[in-house]
Amino acid sequence: MALHLNLLHEEILEQRQRQRDPLKIGMLVLCSCGALLFLYYAWNAYQTLNIKAKLSGIEAEWKKLEPKVTQAQKRSAELTDLINTTRVLDDYIDNRTVSGKTFTLRPPECPAHQHGSAIAR
Repeated sequence: MALHLNLLHEEILEQRQRQRDPLKIGMLVLCSCGALLFLYYAWNAYQTLNIKAKLSGIEAEWKKLEPKVTQAQKRSAELTDLINTTRVLDDYIDNRTVSGKTFTLRPPECPAHQHGSAIAR
């Protein structure tokens, strides 16, 4: 019977041990996690830059429009005041009285019309 000696047995075990080394596997996992985190950070930075670019464009457009908007708001306030004043005056005219009777008379009831005055014409 022949005796088979495996002289490379120790070297093969060392090679397998190096391939399965937990430190090496841990380092690979850690590096891959670090790479993923870096990619995530880079993606967020890219999105942030895009958002800042859009924001600066919108701010520039707003700076162009802001004086017009302010002027339109002032004009709107002026017109609202004018409308309110007109309503008050209109109500005043509609409700004014002389000696408890309304002052607005129809032409046949108007004293000037009855006397043939030139005011009624």
